[in-house]
Amino acid sequence: MTDIQKTEQNFYFHLEQVGICRMSYPVHIVSKTAPHRQTTTAEFTLSTSLPAHQKGIHMSRLTEQLHSFYESSKPLNVNALKEWTAALARKMDQPSASIQVAFPWYMEKQSPVTGQSGLMHATVQYDVHFHEKRRMDLSRWLRCTGHDIMPLFQGNQ
Repeated sequence: MTDIQKTEQNFYFHLEQVGICRMSYPVHIVSKTAPHRQTTTAEFTLSTSLPAHQKGIHMSRLTEQLHSFYESSKPLNVNALKEWTAALARKMDQPSASIQVAFPWYMEKQSPVTGQSGLMHATVQYDVHFHEKRRMDLSRWLRCTGHDIMPLFQGNQ
């Protein structure tokens, strides 16, 4: 069977990113704060470049790489993402690749008054871009909501 995505001719322009977005997948997180090990659901965007002389890429290969990362049981962290992004470019036979991932991260907080613990969460996002001729680019974001709980007045009225 002929692989039409590998067809080489002049397709007139280079595409910086082709890929899949909003793929939900479970990930393992290791944290310095409790809970120290978490499994959560992350939303992924995986993409590669596409030179002008190539017709396309196999999108299913991107989902295969996502599942392969999941099966490795590696915790999702900056170093793992850098390695995975470079490997994605190589396995897709492209000069560059990008991975964007966002996930809820839970942290335990203790009440200063009662000492009881509870969980709050923030959304963590990493954007990693690899290019074979340039350095690795990494951006990180942390989005969290502040909560202020005021006790009800219980004095005499």
